[in-house]
Amino acid sequence: MSPYSGRIIPSRVRRPTRREDLVANKRQATCQSGMGAAYVLAMIGAAVYWVQQASGFWNVIGALLKALVWPSFVVYDLLKFMAG
Repeated sequence: MSPYSGRIIPSRVRRPTRREDLVANKRQATCQSGMGAAYVLAMIGAAVYWVQQASGFWNVIGALLKALVWPSFVVYDLLKFMAG
């Protein structure tokens, strides 16, 4: 009788090579960085818009903070509009 009778023998699974890992990581990073770049450009544009309308130091600080959080206001107003 074989010593392996009745047992499940794990099969050897081929590990991806270093090159395949790098290609997969690059593809994943490329897909994820597209919206990040758009978000950064939108933040810069919002910062320019709000800072142009600011008149003092603290207004500029407030404008920069608004530029960071404006997407949350957009999503809130969009959901409020969709809810009716």
